[in-house]
Amino acid sequence: MKTLIQFIKESTILTESAASDEREQLIADNIDDLNIKGLTAKKYSNPLYSDVEVSHPQLGKTFIEVKMSHTDQLGNVRISWNGQQWVTSERDGLTPLKKYMLSLMNEGEAKEQAEKFLLKLARALGKKSIHDITIPTTRGGLKDPKAVTRDQMADFLSDQQQYIVQVPDQDLGAVVTNHYNSGKKEPVSYIQAGDDFYRLGKLDQFGLNALNKRAGNLTIPLMSGVGTFKIRVGVRTEFYEIVPEIKIKDINPPESPYSILGSDPSKINPFEVLRDL
Repeated sequence: MKTLIQFIKESTILTESAASDEREQLIADNIDDLNIKGLTAKKYSNPLYSDVEVSHPQLGKTFIEVKMSHTDQLGNVRISWNGQQWVTSERDGLTPLKKYMLSLMNEGEAKEQAEKFLLKLARALGKKSIHDITIPTTRGGLKDPKAVTRDQMADFLSDQQQYIVQVPDQDLGAVVTNHYNSGKKEPVSYIQAGDDFYRLGKLDQFGLNALNKRAGNLTIPLMSGVGTFKIRVGVRTEFYEIVPEIKIKDINPPESPYSILGSDPSKINPFEVLRDL
């Protein structure tokens, strides 16, 4: 039976997911509504790709990542402890975000915090060593005799915070940019965060920055910023997962003169410039 807290958490996730879907569809619709010949946009629901695909007969295609706000989660990857080291699924490739996380956890700034968490958990379960336990993030992994069960993890977390590690002052802008530029099935050039549109690195597959500057408009800013990189345990109804919390504390610059959202009439739709091609 679900507890009230579990029910509230799952209901919140469903509500947030529905709002996110609506925002992604709105962004796609606002691009289509420009009625620029050949320019089309469609929402994606496959997590291997970013949220909105944009196509143009001369420019090819690109993707836009859509976030409800500046402080939304910017990357979702699960990791696990196999009894020897932190690992992640390589089924879809070892992406930049995965490499960054594993480097931090296995030999970087997060290693000491991660080992303290493992040792405390192992001792709570009556184990002599961190090598006597595994921490899977799939239902199948829970079949391992050494696996920490879902109930054991929930009990362990009942009197302490869910965060395994917290590493401040990380260049999360660079981490996120690398993740979207080369960590998805198709490269992602742009991000719409709240009512602000940014470039993700120098990829700019549609050349929107150069086209807008040629038209006398302002520069489309690059998204950058620092924040605290966190890894936490999320306990679900039947299992648990070890996931990053990647939220940029202060996106730099804080605002962009561009947006596809359409709620601020002073902002420029960056795709409008394609009307003159």
